[in-house]
Amino acid sequence: HAPVPHKPVGETDSKRDIPTKLTATRSGKSIRGEARTEEECMPDRKVRLFRRRSGPDAVVGTDTTNSLGRWGIRAGTRPGTYYARISTATVTDAETGEEQTCIGDQSRDLRRR
Repeated sequence: HAPVPHKPVGETDSKRDIPTKLTATRSGKSIRGEARTEEECMPDRKVRLFRRRSGPDAVVGTDTTNSLGRWGIRAGTRPGTYYARISTATVTDAETGEEQTCIGDQSRDLRRR
């Protein structure tokens, strides 16, 4: 048998990348949605809502997902095209102590007339 290569202390093969699907829907003067992902990647994720415009898109507001991955940001009634982004986050698995990466995502565009 060939020798097994030595790994530095604390390094494992089991770090996982966990995908996130970010949803966004209109709800009165707010835009709401949820991070559809594994349970450990749902809470405490930063979501930013943008309105498309020429040049850099405008940040309308931010929120942090709740324990169920839900978020909501007041957008007013201004017409335009909006979308949300959720940032990538690193979490530690409560059972194994291993790091996992919750991958960021961008919602589909929402048009408000």
